Amino acid sequence: RGVAEDRGPAQPNFSLRGRTVASLLRQVEAWHRQLGRESKAKDIAWKHSAIDDWQFIEGTREAQNMKIWQIRELLSGRELTAEGRSQRHCVASYAQSCLAGKCSIWTMDVETEIGKEKCVTIEVCNADRLIRQVRGKNNRFPTQKEKEIVRRWATRENLTVASYLL
Repeated sequence: RGVAEDRGPAQPNFSLRGRTVASLLRQVEAWHRQLGRESKAKDIAWKHSAIDDWQFIEGTREAQNMKIWQIRELLSGRELTAEGRSQRHCVASYAQSCLAGKCSIWTMDVETEIGKEKCVTIEVCNADRLIRQVRGKNNRFPTQKEKEIVRRWATRENLTVASYLL
């Protein structure tokens, strides 16, 4: 099993005391803007990890129930920023860890005859091939179907899924 990396808090003296919900939301928005600026300022890119992108097709065109599930690694600060904006979470803050090869970030989407829809963002600890996080828009937990697809990919790529995730 994987070992959690002890990074310490980003703001060690941060306190909720005396803050309102509105002031917290303003601070979160400011933090997201800062992450976006940092990522744009250094448009860094990194090499693909040893884990493969993956596609899974279920259903058929003839039956009009075909779904194409795709899991793809994000390979630049720009891609992380776009994913974070689309999914409304802070994945852009992982750019330096990705550049160092400590983790890899993956996006999963599904395409139907209606169009393509983003599903979840996945964090993998590269050293022990452990899936540490799976989150959807606004950090929601994955649906049962999304969990099933992630498990299929994990099996194919010989990844371990953290027990608390699925």
